[in-house]
Amino acid sequence: MTTTDPDQTNEEIKSPVSLPLIITVGDLAETLSESQVDVIKALMKLGVMASVNQEVDFSVAARVAQSFEIPVLKPKEGDCCVYCSYGTVACPPIQENKRCC
Repeated sequence: MTTTDPDQTNEEIKSPVSLPLIITVGDLAETLSESQVDVIKALMKLGVMASVNQEVDFSVAARVAQSFEIPVLKPKEGDCCVYCSYGTVACPPIQENKRCC
């Protein structure tokens, strides 16, 4: 006879994702491993009408991630990404005309 522990659930624990201060809807979908359609639906539920190529700020992207129960890491003030905020090495500028990666 098998017993199940009532404290154990079948829910998957999702790893936190890092989001930049501004991200396109398509990139957000990719980062969250969700379909673009599902991300746009989540945005609509928040009252935001955006296409795949439009940009959203961190607060909107974080609320979308929260709707999928995905924790989010936020860059510290003055940093452009979590790698600059929490990384152990300096973040190299890899995009032309950008102040950061």
